Amino acid sequence: MHDENGVFSAVGVGGLTQEQIDLANLAEPILRQLADDSGVSAFLAVVTPAEKLRYIVKILPSNQELVYDRDIARVRELHQVTSGLCILAYRDSDSVADPIELVAIRQRGYAVNLQGIIEGASGATAPVFDRTGQIVAAFNLAGPRHNFEQSLEKIIQLTVEGARTLSLTLTRR
Repeated sequence: MHDENGVFSAVGVGGLTQEQIDLANLAEPILRQLADDSGVSAFLAVVTPAEKLRYIVKILPSNQELVYDRDIARVRELHQVTSGLCILAYRDSDSVADPIELVAIRQRGYAVNLQGIIEGASGATAPVFDRTGQIVAAFNLAGPRHNFEQSLEKIIQLTVEGARTLSLTLTRR
């Protein structure tokens, strides 16, 4: 959402840190490009101070008539969605998530789920790191499973490249 000056504002920013709001503003143009290049929806996820996952940016592809959409106002448990699992893979924490899955995500550098919680949805997620090397967010591309399976390698590549671009931007700040 853009304000009257054209500045992007994170959706539903209540409960977020100023750093997360700034992160959303930096991520928006990258996510917009990812959504258009991939043809699926792009999201930025962060962990709230209450240790819940929250999507704070949602960009739908501009060149698609039918798109995957989700309510980003509600928080989710970290272990329940691909974005949360990706973040958990890079954090030292006790989690109910499968530790073998977390190690695999960390080794690959991304997470993929072709069987999303929402029937027919799939997602790919890559970590975003700050200048100290700490995970601060996750980029997520999500869409209908049939679109994903046809373009999975491209979607993974775009997700990873987008997350690296934002991470590089953060290291230069």
